[in-house]
Amino acid sequence: MAQPIDPRVLRPGRVWYAIAAAITGLFVAVGIGVFLYAGVIAISAIPSFHSIHESNGRNVSVALEAGTRYALYVPIGASDTCVLGDGIDSEPLSSRVTVTRNGREWLRVAEITVAYDGAYTYRCEASQSALGESADDDEFGGLVARAFLSVLGLSCLGVVVGGVIALVVGVRRSSHKRRLQTRGPYR
Repeated sequence: MAQPIDPRVLRPGRVWYAIAAAITGLFVAVGIGVFLYAGVIAISAIPSFHSIHESNGRNVSVALEAGTRYALYVPIGASDTCVLGDGIDSEPLSSRVTVTRNGREWLRVAEITVAYDGAYTYRCEASQSALGESADDDEFGGLVARAFLSVLGLSCLGVVVGGVIALVVGVRRSSHKRRLQTRGPYR
């Protein structure tokens, strides 16, 4: 019959289980922290509007600065036909971007720049138009994807590292217990 062995005698000590759990918890917490941080960064990547104008097919005059990339937005469902005045350069849109402001969805219809500071005009058929920051097509989606992957990846890594430590400790403690039971504590 095998002798009962005091668990405090077994090596490695039970403290290694706590270390494995702490490592797992730390990785999960860091993953969640990175996720929240990336979420804040993603929210700040949502463009803001400089001004909202009543358009209705009339010319709208706005002050624009050289070297700044602007975006022109119209409400979802409205006509997306806009005519840019002299001096406004338009860049081709690479994808459809929508932005929600004050409970209303807006569609980006143009990316614009100007060569000189000054007043410029444009005309949109929609009842309203907005001039705002340019939205980077891939920035928001990329940030959300990185946030999701970071929480998933770091959490999984923590579980794997903590699990391996706990498994190794369990195997070594079991082996040590068998050795002590067969040889006795003082042989």
